[in-house]
Amino acid sequence: MGGCPIDWPLDIIGRDQSSGKIYQICRHWKNREEWECANGWTRARNATNCEFTKNGKENLTIEFENSNNQSSTVSISVTTEVVTQPPRADPCTIYTYFETIPNQTFKLQEAAVDTLKLWEKVWSIQGWHPVILTVQDAKRHQNYSYFRDRFSSFPTINAKEYELACFMRHVAMATVGGGFLSDYDVLPLYIPRCVKPLSSGKYTVIDRHIPSLVSASGQEYTRIAGLMAEFKWKDHPNLFNQSGRQHVSDMLVMKKLTEDKMARVTVWCWMPST
Repeated sequence: MGGCPIDWPLDIIGRDQSSGKIYQICRHWKNREEWECANGWTRARNATNCEFTKNGKENLTIEFENSNNQSSTVSISVTTEVVTQPPRADPCTIYTYFETIPNQTFKLQEAAVDTLKLWEKVWSIQGWHPVILTVQDAKRHQNYSYFRDRFSSFPTINAKEYELACFMRHVAMATVGGGFLSDYDVLPLYIPRCVKPLSSGKYTVIDRHIPSLVSASGQEYTRIAGLMAEFKWKDHPNLFNQSGRQHVSDMLVMKKLTEDKMARVTVWCWMPST
């Protein structure tokens, strides 16, 4: 028996075995405790989440309870099919990427975790759904090993794991369908809730060439990751030099990509309505 696949959203449909009629039962979203179900019903607390065989079909009884929490339930015995839709950007979600850096002092680790908690809290207050991505998300990309090996080969004056995470966050964003990605120390002052990706999904840097807040489709995140991975940094020795040491960061690579018009730069600003 398999568990739910990692991609999202998942459409769970029921097919009546006698009539062949298809029913939309519910939709499950990864990284949230959310189930969207048809006809005003939600998944019961003790119901089966999502079970299926390798061929995606199995007879199940799925219980739902009324959305106003009435005790009545309904059982539907059907052949279920799990339909995995291509990942797409969720306009109500803000993403960040976090990895613990080995050999950091306890105080630095504690400060990073505290900042991450603050990031979640403030974006939630603004009405967004904050999601923290990790290397496990990046590993879902079909070219994960290639990107990891390329980015790991770049020289840096920082901890290798830190610089690698800065690059790999773009790979992770591709696996969730794109959207807004921010550093976990970027907090919103006033940003409307549920904003579609800017520039029709083209990779867009909000703050000059600094990828502290960016917007893109999933395909664009993969494109940018590819450009970074293949970037010929040795052709620009002055740019990728810090106090006589070679140093390649996603910010410096992005500086060249924006100068060469391979990525867009925009000034993103909203004023509260009065």
